[in-house]
Amino acid sequence: MGNRGSVDSGTQTILDDWYLAPALAGNFTLINATAYFWIYVRFYGTDNNPNIYLTIYERNQTGAEAQVGTGSIHPVLASSIESYTIPVPLTNTVIPAGDTLHIHFLLSGGASTQYWVYYGNSTYASGISVKSTSHLTIHDIITLNYNGTPVVGFLENWSNKTMYINAVLNDPMGGYDIRNVSIKIIMPNRSVLLDKPMVKISGTPTSFVSVFQLTLNYSSLPEGNYTIIVYALDNSGYYYYQQNFAFDGFLQVGYSYFWIGLPVSLYIHLFDTHGNPLSKALITLSLSNATYSNVTDIHGFTKIELFSGTYNVQILWNNTILPPKVKVYYNKTYYTVGSTVKVSGNEEVNITAEVGTLYFRVLSSVGTPVYNALVYVIYPNNHVKIYQTQNNGTISLGLTAGGNYRLKVYYMDQLVSNSTYSIDFIAYGSTLVQDVTSSIYEVNMKALDSMSIPVQGEQIYVGNAYGQVLNITDSAGYASFLLPLGDYQIKAYYMGVLVNNSNIAVNGNGNLTVNSSIYYISMIIRDSRGIVVDGAYIYLKGNGLLFMNISTSNFTDFRVPEGNYSLNVYWEGVLVNSSNINAEKNINLSVNSSIYYLHIDVVGNDNRTIQHGWIIIEKNGTLMGYSNITNYTFRLPGGNYQIKAYIDEIYYLTPVNLGTGTNYTLSGNSEIKLIVKGYPPPFYSTYLFWIIVLVAILAILGAAIAFRFRSRGRRKEGLKPWEKEPKN
Repeated sequence: MGNRGSVDSGTQTILDDWYLAPALAGNFTLINATAYFWIYVRFYGTDNNPNIYLTIYERNQTGAEAQVGTGSIHPVLASSIESYTIPVPLTNTVIPAGDTLHIHFLLSGGASTQYWVYYGNSTYASGISVKSTSHLTIHDIITLNYNGTPVVGFLENWSNKTMYINAVLNDPMGGYDIRNVSIKIIMPNRSVLLDKPMVKISGTPTSFVSVFQLTLNYSSLPEGNYTIIVYALDNSGYYYYQQNFAFDGFLQVGYSYFWIGLPVSLYIHLFDTHGNPLSKALITLSLSNATYSNVTDIHGFTKIELFSGTYNVQILWNNTILPPKVKVYYNKTYYTVGSTVKVSGNEEVNITAEVGTLYFRVLSSVGTPVYNALVYVIYPNNHVKIYQTQNNGTISLGLTAGGNYRLKVYYMDQLVSNSTYSIDFIAYGSTLVQDVTSSIYEVNMKALDSMSIPVQGEQIYVGNAYGQVLNITDSAGYASFLLPLGDYQIKAYYMGVLVNNSNIAVNGNGNLTVNSSIYYISMIIRDSRGIVVDGAYIYLKGNGLLFMNISTSNFTDFRVPEGNYSLNVYWEGVLVNSSNINAEKNINLSVNSSIYYLHIDVVGNDNRTIQHGWIIIEKNGTLMGYSNITNYTFRLPGGNYQIKAYIDEIYYLTPVNLGTGTNYTLSGNSEIKLIVKGYPPPFYSTYLFWIIVLVAILAILGAAIAFRFRSRGRRKEGLKPWEKEPKN
């Protein structure tokens, strides 16, 4: 950076500008990262805390500039020469070919202080590190024959056996940035033919493209396939290596090949064990130290040019080297199973590789599938993948390579299986289900209530510090669990209420009874006379639950989890009992209710029971009872009632329709009389009385008329009123 050995000194403010020279030969991309600028500084005076600024600009060919990043620090300087780093955040920027970078430096200090900056030599190697995706690359490696024609194969009968190997390099910094280019050639037997520098034949210090060349005479070389490896290093990589003794990505490596002699062509169709083409598989054929390879296309086809012989087969598919076992069909007429393929000329072969569909099935010690187990699968290529078993205990690896698979199975965070399985699709079939036996045991639990009756629908949780599993009991009270060895806590819930909390130790397959705090509350409802009440609605509420039943002449049973419950009994729509029950054991209860007896006697003014009429009892407009017997006893829940009595009879031939009523609060067994005022009515107000009167009047009138007619006859005979009529 700058001139070697440059020192700016003795000022309170130091300004420096540096430019990348020569200009860029190719496009240069700055990535969204942080550049780091370091510089050596010392001071003399009183202010050891100056401000240091750095700004990076893109400068085009006209001199116009655009800022691409800026940063600053406020360091505490030492009196000796030390290095200080300024971070400069950058954005994604592409600097076109022909442009350059401008670095502007400013140190601003205090009064009575002198500052020095040092750069440009190996002792004080100030500089800047910028991350970029643009760097030296090996664009192409070309082999040419003696007249400069690009070829890959070189025949032994050619008169001129000179060949040229050109390496085409691109560097956005320019040709001056290319530090070293060397070539290594590996012979068919895998020995190194040569390892030497290449000679630059094209390009300038400012050109984007540079060409390096090696000249080789192959007259004494054996036939076969040769591998070319080109190494290229730019200045950044060179200096990085000098400091760190490692290339760490700076060294560029390119590969190519050529062959000497007349090879044959082997046409390969590669299939999995299902008969489907295997694409993107690298097939490598090796004989002694010579190897030949190619990659299959989407149809599983590839062509490899090589020489006659029997070759070992290696297939790399899906980042996995398949087992060295293949089924090779020659001319579609016969096949061999092994690890080799025989090449005797141009021919076509079908190869079946060790690839198929694989399932692993995790089983308990009694052979039942294990659900929700974690399975760590270590593939043959040492790749690790985690699966979770399905309901049937399986994991699906899909289409995969044969070979050795190591499985670690964890259940409830405990290792229950650690085994290796050798998978051979060619020998055993294209789809394999490999059983994995684990140290997971079956524990059958039976939930019983306080009467030793099985409990259906009880939720049983079994767990430890690493997790828990849940199962629900069936109609027989059973729930089965698959558990590894260890100690567990059981929590059983019935209707959402904890009814068992206990600990168990699992050391093998077994049966277990879960005694549950579920009790029976049996009750009979009685009225105020101790008589059983049928048809009452009984509600038990507690633990967030509500139970309901209807009373009968016998005990009514409730099966409830342990806890406190409120009891409410309704009869005829009226609450007749409200109390609390603690269900901590089986209980038989006789529940007294506020159901009372009310005797009603409907009487008249004479305090005598009226024989014909109706009694109606209502509560807030609801009919609670009625009777056509006017001297009757009702069974009613306590409360406020509206009682009405009606008379409907013939009293001395006179219809009587009278009524009476009252409001009554029933709070115990009671008797009341309802007096119907105006009953019995006075005799003179009855129809019979007036009929008698009318009959009497008519009788008197009849007698009077008869007397009158008689008196008139006597007068005609001249008899005196007191004289008797003469006898005939």
